[in-house]
Amino acid sequence: MYPPARPLALRLASLLAALLTALPAQAALIHAPGSAGSIRGALALAQPGDLVLIAPGRHAEGVSLEVSVGITLRGGGARPEDTELSGAYMHQILSVAGDGAVTIENLSLRDGFGVRGGGLSVAGAQLTLRDLRFLRNAAAADGGAIYAVQAGLDLENCLFYANYASSGSGAALHIAGASPGGQPQRIAHCTFAANAGCCGGRSLVLADCAADISNCILEDVVCGAGVTARFACNNGSTCGQSGDGNFIADPRYCGFELADCRLEPDSPCLPENNPDCGLIGAYGGCATTAAASTSFSAVKSLYR
Repeated sequence: MYPPARPLALRLASLLAALLTALPAQAALIHAPGSAGSIRGALALAQPGDLVLIAPGRHAEGVSLEVSVGITLRGGGARPEDTELSGAYMHQILSVAGDGAVTIENLSLRDGFGVRGGGLSVAGAQLTLRDLRFLRNAAAADGGAIYAVQAGLDLENCLFYANYASSGSGAALHIAGASPGGQPQRIAHCTFAANAGCCGGRSLVLADCAADISNCILEDVVCGAGVTARFACNNGSTCGQSGDGNFIADPRYCGFELADCRLEPDSPCLPENNPDCGLIGAYGGCATTAAASTSFSAVKSLYR
């Protein structure tokens, strides 16, 4: 006599349901503004593992946008310049906080304003930034573009142009404290140009952390107490830290006053002119030669 089939089928169904419940949720693609009606609404819908894809264009939502850990935020255009988030000098653009990882890529953050971190602030998280443009952001204190505290940063191919710290330091980027995992703060192939502030560190301020900085075009860099930094193949200030291939020379931008930080054919930052280091900065060469030269008055005009 064979046992009834139904109890066995029920047991198999229960086992399958338990297995499906144990599987991780499928990552979702969330378009922004999309059906949520705003980027803020799309971010509120996102769960860890999701990708929030922002439509090309300039977006000014009138509020600072909170990016939860576990999310990737990406501009939907072909270039970072195609998708802009603007703070209209009224508020900070993005904030990240918590124990986890966040990736932000292919965006321009411009005209943000905050006490610390006019473009972006991050506390506690591991933050990866790829192909970002920080343009004319300002902070009342530190970190005109980015302020990071007890966070881990991994930056690559980013431009920091004409950011400002009015009463603090780190006009472009201020990093305070070690990353949660203890790994060095990493900055590679980034360009810092025309940033300004009252108290030093036009490009970068480091404090109480380890850092690995390579193939960047830098302005003034300040290394505070507790900093162990490796600088390699950079054009600009390295605050006396170790590393090979560093030098100081005019990078020969194609159109400095128009935020065109591509490089003239004779730039020492192009790989063909510096084969030991390869490309230095976020951009390669330009097709035509810029005629205008940069003057101090031209730099001051960026902040009027």
